[in-house]
Order: sequence, then C-alpha cells, then structure tokens
Amino acid sequence: MGVHMGVMSAYGFSAAAEILRSSSDVKSSGVYYLRNRATGKMMPVSVSR
Repeated sequence: MGVHMGVMSAYGFSAAAEILRSSSDVKSSGVYYLRNRATGKMMPVSVSR
C-alpha cells in the first residue's frame, strides 16, 4: 500500500536518510522506505515532525 513519493540523488543510504529527515517536503511523521535503483535494496527511515 505504498505511494511513490519521488526521486532523489545521494551517495548512500545514510546521506539519503539525512536528506529525507531534513527535507521540508516531507510534511508528516512516519516510516519512509528508500530503494536503491541499481541494486533494489530497501531501507526504512523513520521521520518525526
């Protein structure tokens, strides 16, 4: 039941997680999943507002 939120560029999961947490585009708290387009690996990121 996921919804595609957008595409972002980063050098790794940790950098992408920091960008997601500090972004003003993410309005609500929750768990967001990042997916590496090359390998398909996924990582959950918790965001609290």
